[in-house]
Amino acid sequence: MKLKKILKSLTKIALILLIFLVILLTGFYVALRSSKVQTWIAHVVTNQLSQQIGIPVSVGNVQIDFFNNVLIEDLYVEDLNQDTLAFLKRAEAKIDYFSFVEKRISLYAIDLNGFYLNVERSYEDSIFNIDAVRLNQPGVS
Repeated sequence: MKLKKILKSLTKIALILLIFLVILLTGFYVALRSSKVQTWIAHVVTNQLSQQIGIPVSVGNVQIDFFNNVLIEDLYVEDLNQDTLAFLKRAEAKIDYFSFVEKRISLYAIDLNGFYLNVERSYEDSIFNIDAVRLNQPGVS
């Protein structure tokens, strides 16, 4: 009798944990599909990228339709002179193939709108402003 009660209690606990896990994973999936959460993740990534390469990088909005389409809006990269190095109003890419295991993404269409690239070199300097991206990377000389 006691064994049946213990098994019944363990079964209830396991079922409650399973339901909780399913709800948690569903909530995580729904959150990842949200443009606000995707944009927040993009802000975290661009802040980390800015610290790694030593120049400001920002993004306005990101929308990812798993795993078909990626939309990025208002991508901004600043040079060391606090001038615009690159700006992209809107980029949309259609994903053909995606693999976590192979770390590979194959695109079959890319649409760029409002792209601006400002590459310049002052007369006093032999370095282009775009070289700042490479110069601040560890291990690159």
